[in-house]
Amino acid sequence: MTTSVRIYFISEHSNEFISHGGIGPVDIEKMLIKNSAIKIAFPHHFNFSLRAKFTRLYYLIQTFFSIQSGSIIVFQHPLYARMNK
Repeated sequence: MTTSVRIYFISEHSNEFISHGGIGPVDIEKMLIKNSAIKIAFPHHFNFSLRAKFTRLYYLIQTFFSIQSGSIIVFQHPLYARMNK
């Protein structure tokens, strides 16, 4: 991307192998990576423990304050509840 604005995206699918159905979201994430977008991937993606939830909350707060003002954050709609916990 040729702009000086940093672009981030919330990654839900790029670490998964999908052979049908959700290929579109995976392709979008691949295009964002190819165009220098910065991936935001929450830790413990498939862990539902209380410790994992607090770890994700800490990561969210840390990430929120590290993103520069004026940046763009991309997320795909709909966000699936089981993916972002």
